[in-house]
Amino acid sequence: MIINMSKEDLSDVLEIEKQSYPYDPWNEDMFLREINNKDIGDIFVYKQDNELIGYCGIWYMFENCDLTTLTIKQSQRNKGYGQRLLNYVVDQALLHNCEYLHLEVRTDNYEAINLYRKN
Repeated sequence: MIINMSKEDLSDVLEIEKQSYPYDPWNEDMFLREINNKDIGDIFVYKQDNELIGYCGIWYMFENCDLTTLTIKQSQRNKGYGQRLLNYVVDQALLHNCEYLHLEVRTDNYEAINLYRKN
């Protein structure tokens, strides 16, 4: 199930973030800003059987959307969860009348690059 991220999700999200990006993780304040700033975007979590699998954020700016983050827990990668989150975010972008979806990805994040190229 994909739902809006809440403050109760922060400890799980921060743990996934630290494991996934040990050299440059988002901090708690960054995630709180995303949770609290509904005027410009949304941030979602993917939960399966009460386990937080991943999260994804998006900003809406007129006809443009920026994918701010998309991360899947290491033990749950390559199971289709990233694709489901990406599909969900694309649907949200379309609901906000966005025509373009932009993203930045680290050059060494081959799993994410492959997901984005596939789409």
